[in-house]
Amino acid sequence: MEVDQELSRAVKNIERSFSAIEDYGRSLENELMDLREHKREHYTDSQAIRSVMLMDAIRNTSISLFRKYAKNEFGITSRKSHSVIMQKLVDYISERADHVNIVIDKSGHPKIQGEPYLNNQFYLDNKKYNRTRLQVSLQFESALLTPTNAFEAFFQVILECSYDTVLKNKIDKQTAEFSEIRNLSSIEEVKSLYMVKVTEEIKRGPVVSWFKCFKGMGFNEDKSDEAQIQKLAEVFDVRNLIVHNGGLVNSKYRKQHPESKHKINSPISISKKYLENTIRTMRYIYVDLVFCTWPKISKCTLPNQELDTMFDVDLDLLSPESAESFRIYKKLKNVLLKEDHKQQVTLMSPRKFSAYFNYLLNVQWHASPDSDDIKESKKLIAWLYSVTYDPFYLLGLELLQHNFEQANIQLSKVLEREGKRFLILLAQWPIVLYDSDVLAFLNKKVSIRDYVAKEVD
Repeated sequence: MEVDQELSRAVKNIERSFSAIEDYGRSLENELMDLREHKREHYTDSQAIRSVMLMDAIRNTSISLFRKYAKNEFGITSRKSHSVIMQKLVDYISERADHVNIVIDKSGHPKIQGEPYLNNQFYLDNKKYNRTRLQVSLQFESALLTPTNAFEAFFQVILECSYDTVLKNKIDKQTAEFSEIRNLSSIEEVKSLYMVKVTEEIKRGPVVSWFKCFKGMGFNEDKSDEAQIQKLAEVFDVRNLIVHNGGLVNSKYRKQHPESKHKINSPISISKKYLENTIRTMRYIYVDLVFCTWPKISKCTLPNQELDTMFDVDLDLLSPESAESFRIYKKLKNVLLKEDHKQQVTLMSPRKFSAYFNYLLNVQWHASPDSDDIKESKKLIAWLYSVTYDPFYLLGLELLQHNFEQANIQLSKVLEREGKRFLILLAQWPIVLYDSDVLAFLNKKVSIRDYVAKEVD
């Protein structure tokens, strides 16, 4: 049971860290947006002030020109003076249009000469903006350390809990110096000492080699896993740049990641999107690891609280464009189905039904027509009918198979029981969002499009 508790805590801790960084990334992005808006407002204000000052300078110039030309060429009372003066003014301004500069003189008045005061002020404000932008960039860099540290801690727990299946052979081959064990009181303490040494040795190696010991458990079996591990390796390489090289790109990073746009000695750039992609990659790998290892290293199945966490995480990975979600849900289905058949389940829980249902969605999205997954999905649907009595879930099964006549019957039952508030929940179902035929059916029956953008209170 101790293994289950350790894994349970590891799942909670890593997800808590990911959620915190997601919120922090959003707050940093909002800060950047405020900075950009301030910069735009300052530029607009400076241009408006410049225009006012320029017009004031032009007015003073026009008065000066009027007096000069009226007096010297036409006389004060000449009726032609106005049009002539205006033409002279146009010529005068046109000659200087490209190099009119405004400064504040010692007495505080604007003048058309020297370097522009407003340009200098704008330069100072822009410098302040860039300084703040750099500070936010550094905060993004420090934010990356949290998920990487959380993942490393999770991986440490998975390794330690995998003693009998993964580490035993490595630890059994270890030899001990007397100085290392003389203060230890039991074989268990010796085992713990060498467990730490072996796990640290694994983690000191390249990230791409971390997961080799789990390959026999069903992890890292295809190119999709390899691609995710390569992404994770790049993230840890960026982490190392931040921790050991001041966030500057070095030749080692460039050699390992030639596709990167960063040049040597340039600062690495971390954005909200990069953080989100990092967490998505780590979620995929850690959820995959849990589903592969937990049934083999634990004496029981996933506790209900951890299953709830897994289901929530999987919804983040659910997408018709992503084959990753198919693989995750397939593993989740296998774990759940094995346990449900063992316990001879006769009534389906909402959480488990959602997991099975989303697996069936993935089969429709990604499986080829003649694949074993299609055959397995038909068996699963038949079994779900035998353990599902709630019209809400029966509606889902009918929509999944495009049995719209039966779906209409179940829809009426659910609406009678739940009312229209149910439509807000229904509008968030992935099958409604991604299946145009289902959307058309529901829109015809209950105008579901009106509820798609709404949120549940």
